[in-house]
Amino acid sequence: ELSHPILTYQLYDSVIHFSNLTKEGRLNYARDLVIKKLPDQNYVVLKFLVEFLSLVVDRCDMNKMTAANLAVVFGPNLIWSNDKTMSLTAIGPINSFTEFIINNMHNIFIL
Repeated sequence: ELSHPILTYQLYDSVIHFSNLTKEGRLNYARDLVIKKLPDQNYVVLKFLVEFLSLVVDRCDMNKMTAANLAVVFGPNLIWSNDKTMSLTAIGPINSFTEFIINNMHNIFIL
């Protein structure tokens, strides 16, 4: 169990508001959150995890784990609020952000 989320408490509100953005603005917003606002150690761990999840998605025809399915499993484990409660209204935006970074890994992370 992680004592702190990989996507920090400070990014929680920004991630929750991600789904309110226009589709055109999401890439720059996600890139800004991940590259500019995430601590270096968290960035390295997130990048490694997303690279691995991307490999899993590459085999989704065999394992049925699409980016959306992986987001449901991993999203709530990447970020949560400081009071450690998970609102049902927060699950959708968190999963949406997680799916987006998995699907857009090459455009978000510095390779």
